[in-house]
Amino acid sequence: DRYWQFSDASRILSRAENEAVLGVLRQRASNNYPAMIVQCLLEERLGNFDAARDTINLVIQGKTPLHNIALMARSIVYTGLNEPKKAKADFADALQLDPKDPYFRWMRALVSAQSKDWTRAESEAKSLVVLPSHEKDARRLLALIYALRAQKTPGLSTKAMEQAKLLSALSGGKDWSSPMIMAMAYYTSDDLDKSRDMMSKASANATDENRVLCDDLAFCFESKETFSWDFFRH
Repeated sequence: DRYWQFSDASRILSRAENEAVLGVLRQRASNNYPAMIVQCLLEERLGNFDAARDTINLVIQGKTPLHNIALMARSIVYTGLNEPKKAKADFADALQLDPKDPYFRWMRALVSAQSKDWTRAESEAKSLVVLPSHEKDARRLLALIYALRAQKTPGLSTKAMEQAKLLSALSGGKDWSSPMIMAMAYYTSDDLDKSRDMMSKASANATDENRVLCDDLAFCFESKETFSWDFFRH
């Protein structure tokens, strides 16, 4: 948990923010495996797939108690490197070791959401909302899933709003992501005025590429278009 909080698990921090954290992590002790796993995840997040693979290979070679988490992290890296066979092999090995590990479950939820395996993604995220270290990210993921699905299944907009409100309470209204997700929920509920208000707040709180993302999403809403989400934004 000490290092995981800096992993940008929901992929909402800017490139500049992640690069600053990564600079600190790269100064860690050579055998600090938890820090190396987070370093790998941030390198992957920034699109530095070769560096991420090299970092996580050192953890995997160490045969640590974090082996299943490291394998799942490398599976994600191999996906970025367009090596699906290796990604599937690492995932299968990690699954055999400890499928109930919360860090494994988070990464599995994210992978499932990206592949639109909504049932698995929802199940894994729900298992994490009871954990303080994962609750905020899990509720953010659930809200996104329900909002995306509500575009075809309007009844899910209620679930999207419920999770968006819980996320907002946890976030304290200080970030850009929680009002953006609230805007999504309002949009799927056909409350365009409140959706506009939340998108305006999200854009005001965001910086750099995240502000561009908010503005693009706001344009999508104004055009009454279907919106999508890249759960592995690089």
